[in-house]
Amino acid sequence: SDSARQEKIYMETCKDLAHHALTGQSSAVLLYGPTEGGKSYTLRGGEGRDRGLLSRFTEDLFNLLELSKQTSQRFNGFSLTVSVSVFQIYMSQVTDLLKPGGSSI
Repeated sequence: SDSARQEKIYMETCKDLAHHALTGQSSAVLLYGPTEGGKSYTLRGGEGRDRGLLSRFTEDLFNLLELSKQTSQRFNGFSLTVSVSVFQIYMSQVTDLLKPGGSSI
């Protein structure tokens, strides 16, 4: 099923990135393939169990942040900033996929 495939892809490729982000490491995920190959679906997914890499990563990251705040003194007195960029490169044109309308850069 699509939901099992989405979860498997996330677990095998991106699951550890949330842990790395908490240690200050930058990470990148590259989806590459032909047009209509399923890259956007893998990234965005659907609802619930069919959600894609981006929502699964975001959920894991904020769950880990919350857990770290509750179990550690590490974040006392600090504010945290989380920054995410999602771009598409197609026909040598870069598009920001998080901006409404996907404006070109």
